[in-house]
Order: sequence, then C-alpha cells, then structure tokens
Amino acid sequence: MVNFLAYTNYMSNAIRTVLFGRITHFLGLFVGLTFFVSPNIEPGPWLADDSLSAFSDDERNILIRYYPSILRHAKVEGVSPSLVMAVIHQESAFNPGVVSHKGAIGLMQLMPVTAWNLYSQNGGQVATARLQRHLITQPDLNIGLGVRALAQIQGIMDPIRDQRMKNALTLSSYNAGLQRVKKAFYCKTMECLTYKSNHYGKGYFSKALRRLPAETRDYLKRVTRLEKDYKSGLMASAN
Repeated sequence: MVNFLAYTNYMSNAIRTVLFGRITHFLGLFVGLTFFVSPNIEPGPWLADDSLSAFSDDERNILIRYYPSILRHAKVEGVSPSLVMAVIHQESAFNPGVVSHKGAIGLMQLMPVTAWNLYSQNGGQVATARLQRHLITQPDLNIGLGVRALAQIQGIMDPIRDQRMKNALTLSSYNAGLQRVKKAFYCKTMECLTYKSNHYGKGYFSKALRRLPAETRDYLKRVTRLEKDYKSGLMASAN
C-alpha cells in the first residue's frame, strides 16, 4: 500500500509538471510574455518600511498590490510614478478587471488594438483576440503597456517648452487621442501644435483646451489633481 501511494503521488506530480511545462511553453511560444508579465509580487521589506505610510489604510491596501509594478515600469520608461498612479485611479479605480463601454481594458484602460501594437514593438507575437483580451487584464502587463503609451506621448510632446502645457497635452492625448487634441488647436501636424503651444500664449492654449470634449476636460482636471495628491503622499512617505 505504501509503495502504491508513493507511486500514485509520483505520477500525480509528474503529470502536473508536464502539464504546467506545456502550458508555460505554449504561452511563451505563442505570446512571448517574458518582457512584461512577472510573477505575483509579494510586498518586500521596502514596502513594509512605510514607503506608503502617508496614505490611509484603505489606500495602502490597494496601492501595495500594484506599486512595485508601477515603480518598475515608470523607472524604465522615464514616467513619474505619481502620474501613473493618478491615471490608474481615474481610469479604473485600481480595478484590473474593468472593461469600458468602448472596450478599453484593465487598470490603464487600454484598447486591445493599441495595447497589442505597443506589445509588438518589443517583439511580442500576435495572439488571438480572446487571448489578447485575457492577457491585457494582467496587472503587470497592463501597467507596462499603459506606461509605455504615456512615455511615447510625452516624447511626442517633448518640443513643447512649458511643462504644464506638455502635461496637459499628454493627458488629453491619452484620454481623447492625439488627433482630437490637434483638431482642438486647428492643427493637422505636430509641428503646428508645437508652434502654437510655444508661441501663441497661455490664453490661446486655454481656449483651445476648452474645444476638447467635456469628458476630456474633466479627465484632465481630475488626473492633474490626483497626481499632486499622489506626489505629496509619496514625498511625505519618504520623509
């Protein structure tokens, strides 16, 4: 009986190992997840040492799940962690499974086509639509792709000299799309948008922003305020 049980346990473990290996191989071969998707991140000592101490208990309980990914991807892409936190707060309220009525998915509310275009830039293979949708809800992947999108928009806006204008155009473009933003400035090219932002003054800039959809204007106000709050919280936690 002992030998039989030992053999049964051995075969069960062997079957699990083979199945897990084949599933992992399939995902790695078919999608190429190694760049963005990381194992579940347990809060390390640096988080336990009051890295988020200035936030309320409820806020900490939410942030501690995603802060390692936010910090890592923000550092890689050169984006402010507080900005990423503010965008996630406004886009999804830190709910990784949320899907908008337009089909935007996950923490940073990415459209599947946009997300997979960003993913393929790093050599990720195209998967079926069903698998794409499932993977984009993965928090680490979603954050990585969303931060990359923010970084790319910031790069486009880099020639704009005023930092507040640059931030406003970045967030407006993330929400409404770059073409909609250019249209609000009566521009068809980035050269036109850059020139008007740098030379037409803050009055013209504010007037152009008012031509954006009400949803985008509200989004801009909320995320700008949230970014300040998160930045203050992170700075207070560091002191």
